Amino acid sequence: MVLQRISSSSILVTKFLPEIRRNVIPRQRLFASLDRGLKEGKVILVVAAPGYGKSTLLSSFIASQDLPAIWYRTDKADADPVVLVNGLLAAVLRCLPDEATETQGWFGTGPEPWRGSLATLLAALGRNASRELVLVMDDFDAASDAPSANACLEILLGYLPPNVRLCIASRAQPKLSYIARLRQYGGLLELGEWELSFTQAEVQEFLSCCHGLTIDAEQVGRLVTRIGGWPAVLPMLGERISQQGTADIAELMDLAVARNSMYDYFAQCIVDGQSPHVQEFLERSSILQQLTPPLCETILEAADARETLEHLQRNHIFLSLVSDREEVYTYHSLFREFLQTRLRRRIGEAEVTVLHQVAARYFAERDMVEAALYHAYQACDWAHAAALIRKGAPGAIRAGNMETVLRWMDMLPKTAVESDPWLLLHMGRIFSFKGRLSLAHQVLSQARAVAGPQPEPGLEARLLYELGKLSYLVGQSEESDRQFHMALSLAAEEGDAALASKVWAGLTVCYAVHDRLSEAIAAAEQSLSCAPHIADVATRSHARLRAMRHLSWAYLRCGRIKEAIETAQQICPLDSERVKNVVQASVLCVLGAARAAKGELEQALEDLCIAKEMSDKYGFLNPSEAASLAKATTLAMMNRLEEAEDVYQSLELPLHDEPELIYLRLLQGRLDDAASVARRQLQQAEARVSRGKVARLLALLGAIELQRGDLSAAEHLLDRATDEFASMDLRYDLAGTRLYQARLCFLADDADKGVSLLIEAFEYAAREDLYNFFLWHPAVVTPLCAEALRRGILPSYARTLAQRRLGPVLHQSFLPFRHDDAPEPNAEDEQVADESVVQMPNDTIALTLVLKDCQDQEIRCRILDAVSHAWINPGGLARLRDHHCLTWREIDIFIQYYLLYYLLGQRSGQEEPGDSSPRREQLARSLYLADNTLRSHISSIRRKIGVLGVRDGMAVFRWALDEGIVAQVEGARSLHGSSQESASGRAFA
Repeated sequence: MVLQRISSSSILVTKFLPEIRRNVIPRQRLFASLDRGLKEGKVILVVAAPGYGKSTLLSSFIASQDLPAIWYRTDKADADPVVLVNGLLAAVLRCLPDEATETQGWFGTGPEPWRGSLATLLAALGRNASRELVLVMDDFDAASDAPSANACLEILLGYLPPNVRLCIASRAQPKLSYIARLRQYGGLLELGEWELSFTQAEVQEFLSCCHGLTIDAEQVGRLVTRIGGWPAVLPMLGERISQQGTADIAELMDLAVARNSMYDYFAQCIVDGQSPHVQEFLERSSILQQLTPPLCETILEAADARETLEHLQRNHIFLSLVSDREEVYTYHSLFREFLQTRLRRRIGEAEVTVLHQVAARYFAERDMVEAALYHAYQACDWAHAAALIRKGAPGAIRAGNMETVLRWMDMLPKTAVESDPWLLLHMGRIFSFKGRLSLAHQVLSQARAVAGPQPEPGLEARLLYELGKLSYLVGQSEESDRQFHMALSLAAEEGDAALASKVWAGLTVCYAVHDRLSEAIAAAEQSLSCAPHIADVATRSHARLRAMRHLSWAYLRCGRIKEAIETAQQICPLDSERVKNVVQASVLCVLGAARAAKGELEQALEDLCIAKEMSDKYGFLNPSEAASLAKATTLAMMNRLEEAEDVYQSLELPLHDEPELIYLRLLQGRLDDAASVARRQLQQAEARVSRGKVARLLALLGAIELQRGDLSAAEHLLDRATDEFASMDLRYDLAGTRLYQARLCFLADDADKGVSLLIEAFEYAAREDLYNFFLWHPAVVTPLCAEALRRGILPSYARTLAQRRLGPVLHQSFLPFRHDDAPEPNAEDEQVADESVVQMPNDTIALTLVLKDCQDQEIRCRILDAVSHAWINPGGLARLRDHHCLTWREIDIFIQYYLLYYLLGQRSGQEEPGDSSPRREQLARSLYLADNTLRSHISSIRRKIGVLGVRDGMAVFRWALDEGIVAQVEGARSLHGSSQESASGRAFA
C-alpha cells in the first residue's frame, strides 16, 4: 500500500474545538444521565432540532468533568470518508501528541483508501488501554446521508476500543445499523428533545444566573408553556425581560422585536435550507393542529404527504410524532406560529381563511367537533361554529364534558350565543347539572324569550323539560308536574321518543319523592318503553340506561330492594374504567344504596366510592352529593362513625336538612342533637305533606327515645311510623320499625308481642334475603338475634344475620352457633330453643363492636383470650385502638410482650434489663415474625403511646396501669409497688 503524508494545515483548527457559549448553566439532571451513559454504555446519541443545546450540553459536561475528550465537528466535506477519517486522525493527534511517532497523518490509496487510515486511527485510540477517552462527533447530520461515510463509521463503531466512548450530536437520526443493535441490546444512551427541553426550575436558574432576574414561579410556568422548553429562545428573552421588566413575561413572546429575532432564526437555520416543495408543505400544513398523511393529502392536496412528514420528523424539523400507530404529527408551537405568519405574508389572509374552511368541513363530515370548531373559529365562520356546537353539545354533555361545551361557547361572540336559543338551552342544562340553579333558570328563561311566541315544537318541549327539572330541584312540585306534562304532550305530538323517555324519567322522580310510589314505577316503565322507538343508536342506549336507573331507584324508594338490585345490575358498569357518563355513575350510586339496604356493605361502599369519584371527575354535583350521602350512611352502618362524620362534613349541603344526619347522630350517641334535628325536619315534612319522610322521621325519633329509655314516648312514635309505613306498603321500612317495637316489648316484659313482631320482621327479611334494616342499630339488633336463637325463631337466619352484620366475634359469642362443617339441623331442631343461649351483656356487645374490623382470626382469638383472663379490659382495648391508633397486630404484641410478661409473674418489680433479646426472639418465633419486624412493631407501639427509651418495659406496664388498660388488679399491685397503689386503684375504679 502506498502511503501519502498530508499537511496538518489542510484542516481548520475550529473543527477540533467545541463552540464556546456564554450564558450557560450546568444542567445537572442531564449531566447525571451522561455520566451514567459513559460508565455503563458505549455510545451517547444526542438528537434534536436546532437550538436545543446539543453541542452546548456536551461541551459543558466535558468541561465540568475534566474528561480527556477529542472533539470533531463534521461538515459536508466529511461525506467523503477519506476526509472524515483524516479529520478524526488529526483530532486525535492534536489531543494525543505522544502518539505522533506511531500514527503520523497517513492514509492509503486504492478502492477504499480510508481503511488504512482508519486502522491507524483505531490503533492510536486504543494504544493505552488504561486511558479513558471520549470522542465527540458534533453536527453529525452534515455527513450522515453519504453511504460511504456511513460504511466507514460502521467499522469505526464495530472496532471502537473498550477505553473509548463515542458521543454523537445530530439533528437527524444516524442511519447506522450498529446504533440500532446497541439500542436493542444495551450500550446506548439517547437524549432527545423531551430531555433537552428546559424545565421550569432550569428556566428560573438560567434567568437568575445569566441575567440576574428573579421571577415568580407562576410567570415562569406560563413562559415554559409558551416556549415549550426550547432553549434557543431563552438568551433573547432574558435580554427582553431585562429591558421591558417582568410585568408579564409571557407576553414578551409577542413583541415585534422578540418575534422577529426568533423568526429570523427559524428562517435562516431551518426553513430556507429546505427545497421549495418542502417549504410550501411546511407553510400550508401549519394551519393544522395535528397532521396525518390522509389529512394533508385531502386538505393540502399533497400527494406525497407521508414521505414529506417522515422526512421532516426524521430530520427533526420541529415536528414530533404524537402517535406511531396512527401516524399523527405535531409542530412545535413557536415553529408553527412562525410558519403561519410566513404563510399569511405569502398567500394573504383570504387564502388562509379558505384553507381553514376546507379543514372545518373535513372534520365536520367526520364528526370531529373539536377540530372542526377550531378551524371554524380561525376562519371567523361563526354560523358554522354555532351549528357545530348545537350538533356536538348533547353528546358532550352526556359524556360529562360540560366544561368543554362552555369553552366552545366562550370562543363565540357573545351576541352569537345570546341570540341562539339552542345554545342557551345547552348552557342552562350545564348550569343545572352543576347545581347553579338560579343561573340555569335565568339562562333557560332567556332562551324562551329568544325563541319567540311560536318556537320550534322540539325546542319548546326541551325547554319545558329543563324548566320542570329546575322546578323540582327548588321544591316547586306542582309547577314541575305541570311543565313535565306539557313537555310530554309536545313530545308526543312531534313523535320525539327520546324526549318522551326523558320526561317520563323526570316524572318518576317527582312521583317517588311525593310518595306516589306506584305511579313512579309506572312512569319509569313508560320511560323504558319509549327507548326502543328512538332511531339513533347512541341516544337509544342512553335512554334505556336512564330509564333503568330510574326504575331501579323507584324500586329502592318502594323498599323493593331485590328488584332494585336486579334492575341496576342489568346495566351497571363493572369498574370505574367503564363509567363514562353521569347516568352510569348514578346507576352505580343507586346500586350501592340498594346493596347497603340489603346488607352487602363492603360491595356497596366500593360502588359508592366509584360513583362519587366519577361524578367528581365529570363535574356532576347532584350524583356526587347523592353518592356521598349514601356512602356516609353505609360507613355508619359499618360502625365507622368517624369516617361517616368526615364524609358529612365534606359535603356542601345544609346538613340539618338531611335525614341521614339523624341516623349518624343516633349511632354516635348524640341523642339530643339527633332529636333536635329530627323534630325540626318533622315539622317541615308535615308542612309539605311528605308522608314517607314523616314516617321515617317518626321512626327515627322513636329510636332516639328508645335509646334514652323513654319507652312510652318511643312506643307512641314507633306506632305512628308503623301505621304510615303499612298504609304506603313500605315493607322494608316496616320491618326495621317492627324490630324496634319488638325490642321495646321485650324491655317492657311483653314477651309474647315481642316474639310476634320479631317473627314478622325476620320472616320478611329472610324471604327477601335482607341482612340490614331501616333504623339499624347494633345495640338493638344484637339482643334480638340472641333472643331469636334462645326462642328458636328462625335460627338459621338469626345466625347468618349475626355472622354477616354483627361480625365473626359476635357470631362466635352466640351459643350454640355451629361451625360451617357441621351438619344442618333438621326441622325439629330448628324449632327447639337451646336454653344455654342467653342475652348478651352490654360489655360483650361493646367488645364485639371494637373487634369488628379485626380480620386476622388468630389475633382476634388471642385478644379475646386476654380479655377473658382479665389481662386487658374492653375499654382499654378500645382506647389503644381508637385513641392511640395501634393496629391489631400492635395490640396483640402489646399484650403478649408487655402485659403477659409482668402479669404472669415472669418478672419482679425491677426494671427490665437492657438486653431483652431472648424474650423478643421467643415471641417472634411464636408469632411467626422476623425479629426485625417485631422490633419495628415494638418501636411503633412506644412511639404511639408516648413511652420512649430502651429500658422501658416496666415503664410501659406502669403506663398501662395508669391508663386503666390492665384489668388484673391483684397482679398489677404487686408489680406497681406501694407508691403507685393509689394511682392504680384510681385507674381500675
